[in-house]
Amino acid sequence: MSTAASTEPVIVGVDGSPASRVAVDWAARDAARRGAPLKLVHVLTPPAVMAFPEVPMPPGYLQWQEEEGSKLLNVALKTVEEATEGSSIEVTSEMVTGPSVPVLADLSAGAQMIVVGSRGRGALARGLLGSISTGLAHHAKCPVAVIHDADPLIPHPSQAPVVVGVDGSPASDHAVEIAFEQASFRGVDLVAVHAWSDTGVFEFPGLDWPTLQSMGEETLSE
Repeated sequence: MSTAASTEPVIVGVDGSPASRVAVDWAARDAARRGAPLKLVHVLTPPAVMAFPEVPMPPGYLQWQEEEGSKLLNVALKTVEEATEGSSIEVTSEMVTGPSVPVLADLSAGAQMIVVGSRGRGALARGLLGSISTGLAHHAKCPVAVIHDADPLIPHPSQAPVVVGVDGSPASDHAVEIAFEQASFRGVDLVAVHAWSDTGVFEFPGLDWPTLQSMGEETLSE
């Protein structure tokens, strides 16, 4: 079911990393195509020392976190303005304190899509953000877009097709709906792919390989 007319926002995670900047750019363009609001979210992760009551919090630490978060959100807002030049979209921002995956997963209940970068700032942050994207893929209540920063920001949308993997499952059917929607928004082709592994199949005598291939083609046609 299309969500194009929904007033629910596209949500994007902001952490100031290069991948986050590309994610903000991508989310802004996606929101503009949908005619949807955009919400910038920065998660204030509690420091590890809070798990140890006997360890005092560094003076001014929480205030510093909030100030840095505000700066990151302001920079993200400028990225949105650059990405949506000529388009008018509603943009809001929010800072939330808590573990990143539960916070973003809760927010996803009221979103059309949630967007995150593929990695954060620094070696530790990159690992954490990777776990965040994986966690959201399992726990988010809306579609999740994980944006890589390998490609530079581009002034115009790519004309490359949208590719969707299909296997006939209910989850696959939902993925196809989302892929059709994205292809329609972007005005590009949609490519459906059904893949399987033939490793070891010839070890089973009597296996009807043409029938298996036909079943795969039938899944694609549906």
